[in-house]
Amino acid sequence: MQYAPHLPEAHWAPIRDFVTGCVRDAVPPNVKWAQDALGFTARYVHWATTVAAIPLDRLDMFHPTVIHRFALTYTSVKSRQIAEARLHRIREALGEDAEARRVRVKVTDARPYNSTDLPGLFSWVATQRTPSTRRDGCALLGFCGGAGLRAVELVELRASDVITTDDGYLVQVSGKYPRQIPVRRGWEKPVEEALEGLDPDRLIAVPHIKAEGRLKALASFGRRAEGNAPRAARLRVTWITELVNVLPLGSLVHAAGYNSPASLVRYMGHADQVPLEEMYEALRGPVVTS
Repeated sequence: MQYAPHLPEAHWAPIRDFVTGCVRDAVPPNVKWAQDALGFTARYVHWATTVAAIPLDRLDMFHPTVIHRFALTYTSVKSRQIAEARLHRIREALGEDAEARRVRVKVTDARPYNSTDLPGLFSWVATQRTPSTRRDGCALLGFCGGAGLRAVELVELRASDVITTDDGYLVQVSGKYPRQIPVRRGWEKPVEEALEGLDPDRLIAVPHIKAEGRLKALASFGRRAEGNAPRAARLRVTWITELVNVLPLGSLVHAAGYNSPASLVRYMGHADQVPLEEMYEALRGPVVTS
């Protein structure tokens, strides 16, 4: 237990006792297992305390949902599977509710853009040479990233479907899942640029493409170009994962244009795990009376 992982001392010191205690109590079969477990657990606990704000409590720290969220930080699918398996082995060795189900969600199902990706998307759109490409890129950013629309919904959106209010833009979505969705703060500028100069009855995205090819054109937007072109599906995924911890389940189902909560299963790996004390308090009350 004299081994120290490859973490700066400022990061290692606050979690040293917790990590070494977990590895020791897992009863390592040999020194090599202990060293590997110590280094990997240290990286995990450092991420959990600094990024996911998980307290140094074993039940909270090694909850399957938290483990799954950490696995999503790896870019390689194989690395994600290895990370999740390692942490579950430690969890089971500690005896912390070893029979609890893992969050069985394919890690490739919901892959949002992160905070370092988004500036590159906005820059790519801004540097396009043709007005039509810039407008289509702005439409993707503003309506798929800012309001969570599907590509199939965006290709039918007209300028008159976007309502300007005192609080911002409100998008009236028609089709299979009609709803009104406000554009999130920080995404208004591409909406404004996409709407600039359009007549009310004009289609916003890819209006120059024939009806039968418009959805394909939007889905493959920028694919052959260099740089980071925005993708409709990933922008929508980003919008949903940003809201999965904000809206109640029923509200998010409606806002995302789903008809069943089962459609949100693929996003559950991005849901926060509430500390047990807070969860118990929420489960206890309020009291329902007849």
